[in-house]
Amino acid sequence: MKTSALTKVNRNIGEFAASRSGRPLWQFYCECGRLTCAERVFLTVEEYGAVHDPREPVLARGHRLTPTERARRLREESERSPGRLSTRFGARENAPPEARG
Repeated sequence: MKTSALTKVNRNIGEFAASRSGRPLWQFYCECGRLTCAERVFLTVEEYGAVHDPREPVLARGHRLTPTERARRLREESERSPGRLSTRFGARENAPPEARG
């Protein structure tokens, strides 16, 4: 739930930043899902646009999605695209060897 809220906040920051000029870096929030995470990620509007996708999180350096957050995102993606096995968020690396391809 925390990550969903931060994703929405980041999206709002990105939209606001895109409507402004003159400020090179904007502060976004790490979306790793750790309850204790309070890391900030400084990005230009262009960098944010390149990394942000409903399925791609903004992460602080060295951070990874928590298993709970990874599962939530995979579930949401599978609901959007039924019948398609995703390799996003480490799904392939956590699969049994015979399923990795």
